[in-house]
Amino acid sequence: MFDDIDVFDLAAEIRMERLAEENKSFLILEGVNDQKSLYGHIDEVKCSVVIAHRKKNVVELVQHLDHEGFLGALGVVDHDFQNPEYESENLIFSEFRDFDVLIFYSRAFDRFLHFRADKDKIQAVGGPDGVREKVAEAAWFLACLRIANDKRNFGLKFKGLRFDFVDRQNLQVNEGDMIDEVIGNTNAQLDRNEIVRVYNIIKKQGHEHFKCCSGHDVAKVVGIALENLIANLHSRLCGHREVETGLRMCFDVSSFVKTDLFSNVRNWEQENKKYFVLVEGLRELKIS
Repeated sequence: MFDDIDVFDLAAEIRMERLAEENKSFLILEGVNDQKSLYGHIDEVKCSVVIAHRKKNVVELVQHLDHEGFLGALGVVDHDFQNPEYESENLIFSEFRDFDVLIFYSRAFDRFLHFRADKDKIQAVGGPDGVREKVAEAAWFLACLRIANDKRNFGLKFKGLRFDFVDRQNLQVNEGDMIDEVIGNTNAQLDRNEIVRVYNIIKKQGHEHFKCCSGHDVAKVVGIALENLIANLHSRLCGHREVETGLRMCFDVSSFVKTDLFSNVRNWEQENKKYFVLVEGLRELKIS
């Protein structure tokens, strides 16, 4: 349904709001969850958040506003590690493929583990960094399959996976079972051998874990780890939505200011001095 969103209508709404408030700035995001992640960091008085619902819509909206000469609108999109169709000083690419992965690699994950996991079990895995690495390794295999699907348009369906291919004791991934589960989840006639061939090519290219993982996959693996490896929580407390919500709630100021996203937004503000996105305390914060 997000294909039906008209960026011209969104642009018109932005222009109308600017007529009412001359110095109003606009932060254009892909989705509502991105807005939730940035809660408390965005000045909601001086800046209006616009949800475009897809990366493509964000890019097209920024491009349209740029061509009109409209100032004070900033778009933020996930990084898919392909050559961008449009580049602009008013368009920031996250350093990760998914906003939730940005949070996962910030100090927010350490805070999340402090509240949700068992201290001794965390240390047995190598501390928060050890847990982070094991989760990323597990999610990476599925990330390679997602990339293979994107490149060849296999039509694979990833929503609703059970993640039975991830060992509940140590997070090891059975790659054959993973591919079979995704194919079975797709419910279509597919050439398994060709999928495996392309998957293996992608895997050999050495995509780094942190760059290509999906936030949903990471959250699912973290949930599995919470059931046994790093805690003993009931499965109903370990769903990917519970994990994602917990991570976003832990994404505090100390976590946000260490990200490239914060630095890029603040640099944009310095180049667009009439317009503000960050809350006042972050605009004036001195980073050592």
